[in-house]
Amino acid sequence: MNSSRTVSQSIAHIVAVFLLSLFWAPCELLAEDLNLRHLGDVMQIVLPLAAGNCALRNHEENNFAVGFVTQSLTVLGFKNTLGNQSLSQRPDGSGHGFPSGHTAAAMYGATSLAKKCAPKSKSLAFWAYGAAVLTGYSRIDADRHDLTQVVAGLLVGYFANGFSLSAQPKGLRLAFHLDF
Repeated sequence: MNSSRTVSQSIAHIVAVFLLSLFWAPCELLAEDLNLRHLGDVMQIVLPLAAGNCALRNHEENNFAVGFVTQSLTVLGFKNTLGNQSLSQRPDGSGHGFPSGHTAAAMYGATSLAKKCAPKSKSLAFWAYGAAVLTGYSRIDADRHDLTQVVAGLLVGYFANGFSLSAQPKGLRLAFHLDF
């Protein structure tokens, strides 16, 4: 199978997963008060779901899972360690805001789509990264995070894509590599 056909099929599957995700999205999406915050709530799910689908198609589900778990544990680790410290204070006054988990998950999905699913598709990268940044903006707009917390979430999501797991003769090997 040639590579342009593989990329086209991958993009078609991503679009299909995105459309299906809209039906799965929280009922808030169908509410009369649809707003930017709801879009961010959905994109934190849709982007990783689309990337996970692509990883399954490319037989990369183990590496996808390792990166996603790394991203999730990093977010939880920071949130639980920092608790209510000033860096972790949310604009609405609550704590556990550093880093933005919504933004980290969305950026993990976007980076996986752009770098691993269809690395030659600049349009897919543009839309995926744009959706992740919009997710971050939605968190700022909803007074759930400040810019520092959102940028930290973007970085966590981006760098978590560098982790991979491979079988070795003496066990499993966890590695990190990310092209810029």
